[in-house]
Amino acid sequence: MIENLLHKATTTSNIELNKIGKKLMGSAYVGTFMSDEIPTLLNEQCCIINIQSSRQDGLHWCGLKKYKNRYYFYDAYTRNPKTLSRYWKSKKWIYGTHKKIDESNYSTDCGELSMAYLYTTYMFPTNLVLKYI
Repeated sequence: MIENLLHKATTTSNIELNKIGKKLMGSAYVGTFMSDEIPTLLNEQCCIINIQSSRQDGLHWCGLKKYKNRYYFYDAYTRNPKTLSRYWKSKKWIYGTHKKIDESNYSTDCGELSMAYLYTTYMFPTNLVLKYI
């Protein structure tokens, strides 16, 4: 579905992700940010974040959702957010540790996968943590 809205299956920009996020989730989607620019989210808000800082070009998109005062982090590679950015080391985010990896080493759809996670949690708020193996 996300791919169909973008009309492509390649790397997505912050502008494209913002457009799709607002279209799908309205004000619940706050925007797309670099790792050092993440805003404070209100309950049931979400955003897409890049693992690099605003001084860099950007490398990989991840999803972040706040629900009932907890933050849920989605990374297609299922990595611990504390290992991805020095700005996230003190964060207490809930994240998955399942064995199945959603992306290959050369995948370019991390933005679409992150958006799909956020949209799923928007439509079905109780599915915040994916079912892990």
